[in-house]
Amino acid sequence: MRSGCLGLIFRVGMVSFAAVLAAVSLALIASFAVSAVGQPSGLANVIGVIIACVAGLCFFLVGRTIWREMRERGPGDGRD
Repeated sequence: MRSGCLGLIFRVGMVSFAAVLAAVSLALIASFAVSAVGQPSGLANVIGVIIACVAGLCFFLVGRTIWREMRERGPGDGRD
């Protein structure tokens, strides 16, 4: 097989894995929300978990963007 074909297969596999991981994490959050609804502080716990997940996603996206920018520049580019 050619390397382009292997790259495509790898990307499809990674996207599929990410989709399954996202579905499992949403199922876990939903089950946690259902189990916590009856408790007095249940809604606050659910909102806290959702906010923590969103903050983690934002942290990951910003870190990935910074990493890509650092990789694209050469070792001496952009320095004064």
